[in-house]
Amino acid sequence: MYLGLMVITIALSNLQHMMIDMEYLNQENWFRKIYFPIHWFILPFFYLHVRAVLKKRGLFVKEWACLFGPVSLIFVAHFCHFIVKSQQIGISNMPDYNEKDFLMYSNLMSFVFNGVLIFICYRLLNFEERSDTKMSQRKLKDILWYRSFIKITVGTLSFGTISVLLIIRVGIDTSFVVYPFFLIVSIVLYYMGYEGVRRS
Repeated sequence: MYLGLMVITIALSNLQHMMIDMEYLNQENWFRKIYFPIHWFILPFFYLHVRAVLKKRGLFVKEWACLFGPVSLIFVAHFCHFIVKSQQIGISNMPDYNEKDFLMYSNLMSFVFNGVLIFICYRLLNFEERSDTKMSQRKLKDILWYRSFIKITVGTLSFGTISVLLIIRVGIDTSFVVYPFFLIVSIVLYYMGYEGVRRS
């Protein structure tokens, strides 16, 4: 279930970017300027999927809050940013998600948040491998595969972080880094979704 939600989240995030970048949404469109940070949901769903695969107990309320609290806060921050900016300079003059502004810093924060979740997933898998002395071959193969996927994700997050820092600090043309990043993310996560469903 969580893997399906992750794939849907990726698809919605990509759809939003496509509608903005291909000018299906014009500069006066509020949906374009508020920019819903849907990608913040991707790694929380992956974490829940890993827990489900390892057959871990359900999460306590505090754990749910730690997992989805930052996501909720960033949605509120995006909404408040939109309200304030639209009143100050008007919707059409507001920067897009890939321009140097609050939204770009929000993307940078998402890489940090996702990096923490990936690290937790990696430790969870390692702990499971060490503690379960009677683990089946199939479960061991699954753990090894998830760890390999996590390493690829770390590389992808690192590329995204460097890209955002280059845009913020150097002012590099966003098209040189943003589009390759989205392409890599889409290929990696769609493959993970397909492979995860196949293994399930």
